[in-house]
Amino acid sequence: MRVLLEAAHPAHVHFLVPIGQAMLSRGHEVSLAVREKDQTARLAELCGLPLILPPRGQRAGRNRSSGACRQAIELLRRVFWLRSIVVERNFDLVMTRNPSGVLAAALARRPSVFDTDDGTEAGLHYRLAAIFAGAITTPALLPEDLGPRQRRYAGLKSTVFLHPSRFHADQAVM
Repeated sequence: MRVLLEAAHPAHVHFLVPIGQAMLSRGHEVSLAVREKDQTARLAELCGLPLILPPRGQRAGRNRSSGACRQAIELLRRVFWLRSIVVERNFDLVMTRNPSGVLAAALARRPSVFDTDDGTEAGLHYRLAAIFAGAITTPALLPEDLGPRQRRYAGLKSTVFLHPSRFHADQAVM
């Protein structure tokens, strides 16, 4: 299977990389598309997965609009960029914690997995993604019932990358 992981925030990189590495070890082809927010791209470069960066015109600091308008423009640009990647590289599945990946998958007529640990509390962020997601993954502790597409997993987002089999503290920093 060809899987596109989408990381729109540094925390998404930490969450998705172990999943991507596990998929690679099972013979799947995995790539990580990132948004240039904070240190997301820099962090992703260290992960070892094939990386897809946005075109220069979509990189941080290029949009001078303000507030909701700026966010809407960025979302639309990102959706169409991701959709083109899904189609051109023939990805079978998109996994994300962001609406842009789900919307891009829907436009490309591919299934998507949307992960959330906030559920409906995330407001528009959740609603934009949930309506089109093929599956919605959540921690088992999330009290909300998000319907028949919800799949619960044991643990929390942070336990994916802080699990002792993956995380080892750098003693030199301590």
